[in-house]
Amino acid sequence: GHDHLREHSRNLRKVAAEAGNPDVGLVCVSIIVCRETEAEAQSFFKHLRDNADLVAARNLAVQSGTDVDAVPKEKQEEFLRDVAMSAGSVALVGSPEQIAVQIADLHAAGVNALFLGFHDYLKELPFFAERVLPILEQMNVRIPVEIVP
Repeated sequence: GHDHLREHSRNLRKVAAEAGNPDVGLVCVSIIVCRETEAEAQSFFKHLRDNADLVAARNLAVQSGTDVDAVPKEKQEEFLRDVAMSAGSVALVGSPEQIAVQIADLHAAGVNALFLGFHDYLKELPFFAERVLPILEQMNVRIPVEIVP
């Protein structure tokens, strides 16, 4: 699924190493919709997508250098909904187990770090921390962090 990302990661590391910077890493931005079940996550993702701010999505696309008008008129709304839900990044949607596998897949493709986005950080981040991080630690994708009071 992440062949393009894997190739980009390889090329980035090759160019960086040739330029004398062998320690370069790849960071990816991910929108996370994680719920108890895949059905709940997909339903909420659909709700967010159906109610996306298309004006803001168009502005983001244009500011990022995308020629939105090059997209056929009949496909622009769907295109802008995709922009709104991923902002040029990766949308990860599913149960805690599915999210962990998707993150592990990104890691295997060469991603060293993720910047995570949530619809409601205060509600969703604790759920992610409690349910997804331990799975990533079991998979050896995340190094456990000891929290010292």
